[in-house]
Amino acid sequence: MSPKIFPALLKRIEQSNPAEWLDVIIELEGGSGEVYDIAAAKQEFARVSAPVIERIEGMGGEVVNRAWINHTLRARLLAQDIPAVGQLGEVLALDVAQMIGQDAVHEPGDGLLADLCYMEPSVAASAASTVRNWRNMPREEFQEFARGL
Repeated sequence: MSPKIFPALLKRIEQSNPAEWLDVIIELEGGSGEVYDIAAAKQEFARVSAPVIERIEGMGGEVVNRAWINHTLRARLLAQDIPAVGQLGEVLALDVAQMIGQDAVHEPGDGLLADLCYMEPSVAASAASTVRNWRNMPREEFQEFARGL
């Protein structure tokens, strides 16, 4: 399996029928830092996301939502096709798609990319940068950080 797939999604894939449809969040390269030129940021997102969207649709999947502010896609894919999407160079990470809310409970690496698609745009850009930094965090430090979410 691709190291780009978060543990919660790996678990869902392993527990699913290969022909079962799963909702996933796909983080794409780029999109880090402050956005000063919205038109340019949207154009860059379109450039980066185009081959990923083409691949998803070519597999029979569906892109449900696009978030240029944090370079993420929400897609429905067959469980068996998710690892192939993780092999694409433009893809940084894949995670379980879920809504955030008062009752949401997160474990380390459990659906946190999905949260970015539902944040206010002013918060999402800095949160996306934080998510990228989690990959380099020691497990204990990540767990302490996640408890504070």
